[in-house]
Amino acid sequence: MTEHATPTDVDGRPVDAVRAVWSAVLREASLDPDVGFFDLGADSADVVAAVTVLRERWPDLRIVDVFLHSTVNSLAAFLEGSKP
Repeated sequence: MTEHATPTDVDGRPVDAVRAVWSAVLREASLDPDVGFFDLGADSADVVAAVTVLRERWPDLRIVDVFLHSTVNSLAAFLEGSKP
């Protein structure tokens, strides 16, 4: 089982929260916000880990939402329309 760093701070702008979570999950300090998570090396366990953390702020976030909005910028835009 892969262990993931899981930040607890998902406050602030959605784009910053999504970037922080994915940076921690993928253990990458810098992510291109327009590159797909899977292109960055994410796998299904990474998606579950990221969604688990992001649900602290967006409890209705579904795993399928990450597949439908697979970049930092597109997921953040989607979450901006969701109630925190």
